[in-house]
Amino acid sequence: RHGAGGAGGGAGGTADGEREDLAGARAVADELTHRHLTTRGSDGRYDLHDTVRTLAITRTAQEEPSSALRAAVEALASRLLVRSRNAVSALGLLPGEAIAEELEEATRAVDSSGSSQAHEPPSREAATAWLEEHLEVLVTTAQLTAAHELAAQTSAFSWVLDSYLQRHQQRWTDALLVHEAAAGHGIEAYRATAIRRQASALNQLSRGSEAVAL
Repeated sequence: RHGAGGAGGGAGGTADGEREDLAGARAVADELTHRHLTTRGSDGRYDLHDTVRTLAITRTAQEEPSSALRAAVEALASRLLVRSRNAVSALGLLPGEAIAEELEEATRAVDSSGSSQAHEPPSREAATAWLEEHLEVLVTTAQLTAAHELAAQTSAFSWVLDSYLQRHQQRWTDALLVHEAAAGHGIEAYRATAIRRQASALNQLSRGSEAVAL
């Protein structure tokens, strides 16, 4: 849904399409809240009631082959990782340490022919707005990639978002979810880094005993 911008549509068309998609999704979410099928917290986030969540998971598992679900999650993650890397880089928050080849590949835009695509970096204001608007989707997608054993993508979310979540916005709970996913389901070469970042988030949440246990 949140593409990186195709050659035909242009950046403006992509942005307009994303805003329309988001507005439509919010309208549906508000309607579900009105029908008491979801709740909306003080932070503006929506949450499904447990019964609805269980029903949705069950129906999806019954109606969609696991291979199709995995492919859909992989495609979504690829688009979001490219946009996330561009946004975080525009804010000067992209980690400078060397990363495994799998992570580099997971965050690189590739066109249909397999060639690397170049994208104009967003302004700092646009990057901040995009990350804030899509943060919940990014964290959820990181968890989905872990559930579908997409190791490179799971680790890539942890690597790309770490500085933004911990240093820029101090989103400790979101940081914990992303790094926990990478520690348990990411690539082996990144595992130690993910565990270290998971421990850091736990300490910031005053859960030091859990951090020590890692």
